[in-house]
Amino acid sequence: MEAPAAVEAPAAVEARGSGGTAGAGGGGGTTDSCTHKQCATGSKLKAGCNSCVKQICAADSYCCVTKWDATCVEEVGSICGLSCN
Repeated sequence: MEAPAAVEAPAAVEARGSGGTAGAGGGGGTTDSCTHKQCATGSKLKAGCNSCVKQICAADSYCCVTKWDATCVEEVGSICGLSCN
């Protein structure tokens, strides 16, 4: 009996946000697995949710241990070189 033909899986599609302003989803456009945008204040973010957040958490653990405040948002620009505008 002949084995069934292999089915090729579709290529992974990278999720991307709209970019935009900080109030409308800015932050480099990637959504990754973060609980909120890196350009918005809110709850602490998981260090591995995207590469920029990982860099920020390595430099400023407060952002991933306590909360993602205005300083963390500023670090998107100063550490990652991304614009939240």
